[in-house]
Amino acid sequence: MRGSYVLRSIFHRNTAAATRCKRVFNQNAFTHRSLCSFTDDEDDCEDLPVPESPVIATHSITNFDPEADTNKFFALTQEDRTAFFPEAVTKRLVRAFDLIGYNHIMLRKPTAEILSVMKNWNQFTQSDRPPAYILDGARGTGKSLALLQIVHFARANNWIVLYVPRARSWCFRAPYVIPSTITPSKFDIDLYGQQMLKMLAKSHHHQLLEIPLRNEYGDRYYPTEKFEQRPKTGVKTNDAPLTLADIVEVGIREEDLACPAVVDLRAELNQVEEFPVLIAIDEFSSWYQDTIFGFDGKPVYPSDISVVDALLDVGPNGYLEDRKLKNGLFIGATTDRYPSKVKLWEKINFKEIRKTFGAYGSDEMESVLAYYTAIRFLVEEMTPAEIAHFQLMTKSNPGLVAKTNNAYENATYCIQIFTLCAEIDQTTVGTANGRVSSSCNPNSGAQCNLFDKCEINTTYFQKYFRGVLCRMKYYVRANVNRGIVYQSPMQKYIVMRNGTFGNTSEFHDFTATRIQSWYRMQVARRRYMWKRFSVYPIAAFEIQIAWRKFHLEIPKPQISAYVMASQKIQNCWKSYRSRQQFQYYSSLLKFENTGDPIAILRAINPVEAKFLDASMSAHVRFRLGGFQFPPTIYYKIFTRSPICDLNAFSPKDYTKTHVFKTPQRKYLRVGNAFFRVRQSEQRTRNWYKRLEQNGWRPVSVKCIGDACNDSVSKTTAAQLSRSKLQYNKIPNGVNLRKLKKKKQINWMVKLYQNEKEKESKLEAEDSDFRDADEMIDWR
Repeated sequence: MRGSYVLRSIFHRNTAAATRCKRVFNQNAFTHRSLCSFTDDEDDCEDLPVPESPVIATHSITNFDPEADTNKFFALTQEDRTAFFPEAVTKRLVRAFDLIGYNHIMLRKPTAEILSVMKNWNQFTQSDRPPAYILDGARGTGKSLALLQIVHFARANNWIVLYVPRARSWCFRAPYVIPSTITPSKFDIDLYGQQMLKMLAKSHHHQLLEIPLRNEYGDRYYPTEKFEQRPKTGVKTNDAPLTLADIVEVGIREEDLACPAVVDLRAELNQVEEFPVLIAIDEFSSWYQDTIFGFDGKPVYPSDISVVDALLDVGPNGYLEDRKLKNGLFIGATTDRYPSKVKLWEKINFKEIRKTFGAYGSDEMESVLAYYTAIRFLVEEMTPAEIAHFQLMTKSNPGLVAKTNNAYENATYCIQIFTLCAEIDQTTVGTANGRVSSSCNPNSGAQCNLFDKCEINTTYFQKYFRGVLCRMKYYVRANVNRGIVYQSPMQKYIVMRNGTFGNTSEFHDFTATRIQSWYRMQVARRRYMWKRFSVYPIAAFEIQIAWRKFHLEIPKPQISAYVMASQKIQNCWKSYRSRQQFQYYSSLLKFENTGDPIAILRAINPVEAKFLDASMSAHVRFRLGGFQFPPTIYYKIFTRSPICDLNAFSPKDYTKTHVFKTPQRKYLRVGNAFFRVRQSEQRTRNWYKRLEQNGWRPVSVKCIGDACNDSVSKTTAAQLSRSKLQYNKIPNGVNLRKLKKKKQINWMVKLYQNEKEKESKLEAEDSDFRDADEMIDWR
């Protein structure tokens, strides 16, 4: 049947394994995920009972065996996420858990090696290997999940963990950067600093209370248990010893000390011996790229941010020894989710501390498929050919394997349609044109086929599923870009083109390209909207046809040849007369523009002619204008010499008292960048504005009223003066002082030079006299 063909073709387009979609997908897992999606609280949705399987560990990850538990799946329950991860896990991991109904993560071999080092930490501290790891690998190989397992193990075993799950946000998604209050050459992001301290306090507050401060910080910190706010000066705060909890609490209470508190806490963690310390940073490679921030017209690099600089423990020469933790471990995970021109291996040397994550091996892939079979995500075991096809399609990449689960999820909606079709009344579905199909008739004795039941209009099925597939692609792209909020065009340029803050030429090209593309999009969209709603142009076309037809049907008056000939003669005579008038006026203007302006103005307007003087270098210009033919001659007076205008070089609001205000320095925010600006000294809103009052006036007027009512004179006389005074007391005063100082220096230089020349002449004359005296004495 046609309906069966359409539905089968839909499955082929929707999943790579369409022939097995009904037996691969388990409806129980989908039902559990759907029920959990209707609850408002995640705690209300309990985990499904874990089935028994050799690939699923029955114990916690804190008691793992490095040899026996490798490639096994360990549970990360909702209680563990609430207790050990106040920072919250990623949304992708939550969606994967909700899809299959179970919360398990596989323990891979590189992760097991790191956890074995942490489990036998006392033995590792005696070795010479640097206490650091960099988790590196291609995109989707599970570096973030491995770091999540390491943090879970560390916090469950009483480690102090400083966890940064989204390091890229410090350089690309922070709302602003401000100069540091402690280190002038650094910048702070107090919002992120407070958030980091709050998460640390939730996880390790009881441990931080047991660790005293080992460095001196003056009166920057105070005992927070004794004082609810910063004590006044003179109050003794040295009675109670300070702990690391005081640093964290002061940083949370005071925004200005949030980032300095993180920096000081990092310095204190280097010397902690009471508890082992773990510093875990995800998206670590993003701290070696250029940021999107700038300050005072200069770019802000990641090393200029105080917290980022305090946590950059790997440099061009490898792991930095001065950042070495006395009793701890540093772990960073790279990321390839965001395109960048920066190559990490060219920035830092991490060969000695690198842990590589790659695609699934054969044993790991077998463990994954066994896990899917154990939780009934796969109803039947896959054949070797299907496994080979599965590995070929996913390239054994953990991220692509997880994406195939989403494809199975999309197939469930198709299965639900089959189920609904099977449950529809047979008499309703099997009826076609008033007759009951023999295959669907319950009295016929034949078995009712599922596809014969679903004789629904296939056109609607095709439209619906084509729309679903198109929307799926659109939603994937939209969800990627939906979380990115750009604060300024410069931020867009840096993120999309991998540019730098100071590259203005490429930024101008980028903005010009964006404007051009926006304009082309508007033109294309306008055409599309007009074509989409084609009713309007069709209606307009019909109205135009009817109107033209009506005009054609109107009988035209019969004009004789004598009348037409007279009209042509009249038009020729009018054009000839108009050209003669224009030539006369143009020759008149050329002659008057070369004459004496005072004599010309005396003939036109004797009242204003007496104000002109030869020293003014006045000049009268003429032009044609008006709204009808023949045109009117207009004139205007110009001067080649400057004219002194009191209100032009000393504009003020003389109706108010003048109060001098000292200029203040403030910061102007442009996107995510802050620029230091100088506040204007005075407001110029009510200052005097000089109007020209010297517009183009007609030459031939009968009275003054006609000249005042002329439209051209009104518009040209009401124009503001183009020459605006750039009044700024500070630059003018500074320039005057500089000129005076320069003149004084030049005068002193000339004075000293003249004195030296005189002295040199006197010495020369004295030497001549000495020579003459010696000659006389010799004789």
